[in-house]
Amino acid sequence: MLKKQFSKYFFFLIYLLFLFVVLISRFYGISIRPMHCDEANQAYKTGILLEKGIYKYDPHEHHGPLLYYSTLPVFYFCKVTHFKDTTETMFRSIPVFFSLLLFLSILTLKKYIGNPAFLVSSLLLAVSHAFFFYSRYYVHEIAFVLFSSIFIFSLWSYINQQNILSIIVAGVSLSLAFATKETTLIVLFATSLSVIITFFYLFKTSQFVGTYSILTIYPVTLWKTYKYISLFFISFFIPWLLLFSSFFKNPQGLLDFFRAYQTYLFRACGEGSSGIHDKPWWYYLQILTYFNKTVGPIWSEGFIILLCCIGIMSSLYLIIQIFIQKKCSEKERKLSALYIFLFFSFFITFLIFSLIPYKTPWNILFPLLGMIIFAGIGFQFLWQKFHRIWARIILLIFLTVGTYHLSNQTYQGNFIYYADISNPYVYAHTSSSLVKMIDRIYQLSDILSKNNKEIIVFVIDPTNDYWPIPWYLRKIDKKGFWSKTPSDIDTVPFWIVSPELSHEFEKVINGKPYMKEVYTIRPGVFRYLYIEQSLWDKFIENQCAQKK
Repeated sequence: MLKKQFSKYFFFLIYLLFLFVVLISRFYGISIRPMHCDEANQAYKTGILLEKGIYKYDPHEHHGPLLYYSTLPVFYFCKVTHFKDTTETMFRSIPVFFSLLLFLSILTLKKYIGNPAFLVSSLLLAVSHAFFFYSRYYVHEIAFVLFSSIFIFSLWSYINQQNILSIIVAGVSLSLAFATKETTLIVLFATSLSVIITFFYLFKTSQFVGTYSILTIYPVTLWKTYKYISLFFISFFIPWLLLFSSFFKNPQGLLDFFRAYQTYLFRACGEGSSGIHDKPWWYYLQILTYFNKTVGPIWSEGFIILLCCIGIMSSLYLIIQIFIQKKCSEKERKLSALYIFLFFSFFITFLIFSLIPYKTPWNILFPLLGMIIFAGIGFQFLWQKFHRIWARIILLIFLTVGTYHLSNQTYQGNFIYYADISNPYVYAHTSSSLVKMIDRIYQLSDILSKNNKEIIVFVIDPTNDYWPIPWYLRKIDKKGFWSKTPSDIDTVPFWIVSPELSHEFEKVINGKPYMKEVYTIRPGVFRYLYIEQSLWDKFIENQCAQKK
C-alpha cells in the first residue's frame, strides 16, 4: 500500500516537472511574433475593459467575453492600469495558462485509457506544432478547446458514474465554452449524438456481462432525472448570465448571444466577405498531413495521424471482438464505450468543420486533440501487443524519432518561420516589416519629444483596414484613423497611407517635403509611411553624429 502511494506521488511529481518544462518552453520568445490582426483586435477590446470597465458582447465579431475577463487578473498582477503599458507577453500568457489546464483536463482520462496512453498523449500535445503555436496566440481558440474538452470528459464521467460533481462541471464547462466561441454549438451537437450512440452501445452490450438492462446498472428515477437536469441547467445558466450580461451591466448581451447565430450561420456558408476564407473540404487534412508552399520546410503532423489511425483501428478491433464473442468483462465494455464516445465527439466535429466552407487553421485544434488522445491509445495498443524487450526498444525508438520530428517542426514554426506564409498556421499574419515601421516611428518620436513637439500619427485607408496598427500605436496619445485624406496636414509629422490613396495624398500635401518609405503589413498588403522631411533630416544628422 505504501509502495503504491509512493508510486502515485512520484508520478504526479514527474508530471508537474513535465508541465513546468512545457510552461517554460511556451513562454520562451513569446513576444517575438508580431501581433496578428485578430490578436490586436482582442487586445484593444480588453484594453477598453481595463481602462473603462466596459465590455459589450458583439454578435457580429470578436466571439465571447471569457477571453477579455480572464486577462484582467494578469493586469492586476502586473499592476497595469493603462492599455498603453500592456505588452504582448501579458496577453499571450492567458492562452499559455489555458494550454496548461488542457494537460490537466486529459489527466481525468488517465484511469480509463491507461498510463502509457496518457503519457504519450501528453507528450504529443506538448510537441504538436499546432498546439504550441496557438498556445501563444491571443485568440479564443485554446480556451474553446479547453472548456469543450472538459465538457466532454465530464460527460463521460457522468455516463460512467452518474455523480453530481460531473454534471455540475459539465454545465459550467459548456457555459464557459459558449463564452469563448459560438462554434461550441457544433461540439454540443456532436457530443449529444455521441452520448446517444454510447448509451445505445452500452444497452446492446449489457447482456454480454450478464446484465440485461442498462437500467439495472444506472437506476433512473423521475426525481433523480429532474435533479440532474436542474443542476446541469443551473450550472450552465449562472456563468452564461454573468458573462454575456457583462456582470449585469449589459442585459442586451443575453439577447445578442442568440442573435449571433444568424451572423455565424451566414459566415459559415461562405457568403459575403467571408468568402475569402472558403477552403476545400480537405484543407484541414492537408495542413495536418502534408503542407508545403515550395519554399520553407515540409510541414506534417503525420506521426500523430499514424498513431491515431492505429488507435482507432485497435478500438474498432476491441468492439468487433466483443460483438463476435458476445462476451466481455465490465472493464472491456466500459473501455470500448469510452472509445466510441470520444471518437464520435471529436470526429463528428471534425467532419462538420471540414464540410463548412469557412475555414481557418486554428479550427483544427479541437479535432486534433481527439487525434492526439487516440494516438496515445494507439501507442499503448502496440506496447501491450509486443512484450519482448527488443520490440519495445523499437517502439521507444519509433516514439523518439516521431517526437523529434514534431519538436523540430515546432521549433522552426515558432522561432524561425513564425510569421512566414510557408508555415501552415500563419494565416494572413502581420509581417515583421510592420514592426520595423513602428520602430521607425518611435525612433523619430524621441526626437520630437526632446524638441517639445507633438507626436501625431494619422492613418488613412479607404476600407478602414487599420489592424493591427492601433495596437502598435497604443503608446502614442495623438493619433487618428481616416478613410479619406484630411485637408489640414500642417502639424502631422507621420502619415501611414494605403497605396490606393497615395496619389491623392501627395496632391493634398502640395509639394510639402515628406520622406516616403514602403512597408508590408501582411502578405500582399502594403502601406506608405510619410515622414516630415525636417524630422527625417534631424534623424539622419543624429545617426551620423553617433557613428563619429
